[in-house]
Amino acid sequence: MKAVPKRIVSALVIGVVALGSSLALAEEKPASPDEAPEAITVEGRPIAAFDKIDAGKTHFGKLKWRGGLVLTSPSRHFGGWSGLVVDAEGKKFFSISDAGSWMSGEIAYAGDHPIALQGVRLGPIRALSGKALTRKRNSDAEGLTLVSGTPDKGAVLISFERNHCIGRFDIGKDGLSPALSYVELPPGAKRMKANRGLEAIAVLLLGPTRDRSSPSPRAFPMARAITRAGYGSRGSRSRSI
Repeated sequence: MKAVPKRIVSALVIGVVALGSSLALAEEKPASPDEAPEAITVEGRPIAAFDKIDAGKTHFGKLKWRGGLVLTSPSRHFGGWSGLVVDAEGKKFFSISDAGSWMSGEIAYAGDHPIALQGVRLGPIRALSGKALTRKRNSDAEGLTLVSGTPDKGAVLISFERNHCIGRFDIGKDGLSPALSYVELPPGAKRMKANRGLEAIAVLLLGPTRDRSSPSPRAFPMARAITRAGYGSRGSRSRSI
């Protein structure tokens, strides 16, 4: 099995800290952006230790603590980060907010320790029409997964609460594209409560197999829905925003 680059752990820790601290530092949700993507300043305060009681502890099971950052920004759109993807080197990242925005950039390191975010850009998540999702019912983005490519040039699925749906988007030089399509959800999705929906999402790479013990799409209604829709291809039936 190919080893996971050690910087991935640091990158994911940054994501967890950012997601948590963005809510803790503000009583209200950040404003939903409705303009073009822009460069923003993000400051990172290093976290000395992961375990507050035993500051010298660095190993947690199979994981080794390499550092983290508490992120803040003067941008009124910053905060509420709920989903994160990083590249294989743990450098380039892409994140979404439950206030209807996305953020991209690179993680800078000193050795194996994350020290800052660089080249950060922020913009609005847009509907099929190209309009920014500013209403809370439509902008509550929670889950993010990379279907193909990289965090700066690829295809992603984003799950939303309240108006429960999964949208397919592309990432390119201009940031996140407007929604390309929406995946048809299983019938059970209609029973989800407004603020208890799709908090996370992942792609299961299922295919033909001779191993009868391996799970198939039949065992996973949500995976079956995404597989049937071709990861939200342009021609799929959908519930859209």
